[in-house]
Amino acid sequence: MRNAKLWIENHFTYLHVVDEMSGFFPQTITPTIPLTKELESLFEFLAHQKPSLATGDREFNELAQLSEKELDAKIRELENWNFRLNLDEAKETQDSISLGIISEHQQSANL
Repeated sequence: MRNAKLWIENHFTYLHVVDEMSGFFPQTITPTIPLTKELESLFEFLAHQKPSLATGDREFNELAQLSEKELDAKIRELENWNFRLNLDEAKETQDSISLGIISEHQQSANL
């Protein structure tokens, strides 16, 4: 349960920081040259979008609906996925080294 509370606190802190940074989003500049119909349509579409302050809002809303116990289970599931992905990456790296695709020196430089 401690993980769930910590995750929620971290996510809300992230949203607060991103909200404060919204003033740094680039300004929309009207084109100074004539546009084709397609480009004009694309410009109109993009110009009227609201900037996304946080990615994964749908996922966050789904997670926010979970109970603390369900959120703990979801965190464990994601940690397990992360662990398995790291194992797979280590195996692929080791295979690449043994096949001579990359050298151990290249691998240590990428860390």
